[in-house]
Amino acid sequence: MVKIIAFANSKGGVGKSTSAVNVADMLARELVGADGQVRGRVLLVDLDPQGHVARSLGLANEAGVCISAFLEGKRSFKDSVVWADRSAEGLPRPNLFVMPATQKLRAMGLKLMGRDLGAKAAGEQPELDDILTIRLGPFAAHFAYVVLDCPPNLDVFRNAVYNFAETVVAPVKTDDLSVDGLVLHTQDIIAARKGGARADLTHVLPTMYRPRQTLDQFALESMRTRFERKVADPIPELVAVKEAPASGGRTLLEYAPDSPATAAYGRFVSRVR
Repeated sequence: MVKIIAFANSKGGVGKSTSAVNVADMLARELVGADGQVRGRVLLVDLDPQGHVARSLGLANEAGVCISAFLEGKRSFKDSVVWADRSAEGLPRPNLFVMPATQKLRAMGLKLMGRDLGAKAAGEQPELDDILTIRLGPFAAHFAYVVLDCPPNLDVFRNAVYNFAETVVAPVKTDDLSVDGLVLHTQDIIAARKGGARADLTHVLPTMYRPRQTLDQFALESMRTRFERKVADPIPELVAVKEAPASGGRTLLEYAPDSPATAAYGRFVSRVR
């Protein structure tokens, strides 16, 4: 059965895309046996118009493939997915697939939001609330994991994400303002669940952690006090985390497999899988 994981936080700059890309890569690798046989596939869906997912993996998107055309029914699923494999460059990813995003996604979302306002006025069911479930749902069963990289505030896709995903991972930078933002984000998810959404905040992932900084220690302790067992081991702030995507689009396992940040993401994967 497919597991749908959304990396979401209403605050930007907390490492959502970095976390989504590296977790998806590690999950995919775990599904490849020692004999090279693929036991399952991972779909990484970019819902952020900035389109960082494809670039982080070094995937050219010269044709401007965007999930927006698929969600509107203008492009098939097959033509909306990019294979992340780069075996010819020494970066094998045989079972990792990406649905890229571009700025077209923002315009499409606003257009659908306008339609929804008309639907609500007419007493009809808003289209946008279930667009991921309706469009992506039939294809999700072909994957072991579907990982969603969400934009700050979720924009117009808030209800769609919460209705489609079952697990929400909240990457949180270890500072006071980010912790406060996490509390507000949690309240948003609780409100969505009361409205019938199935998503639940199951994991808090501290990011950009500087263990020698007192303020970072306090922020981490505050997370653990408020969210207890949901808080994972922190991802340390290391140069390798930023260098990996900048070095030709590599994941941490490909760029710095022995990095403490890589090990921290590996421990998190053990929790979320």
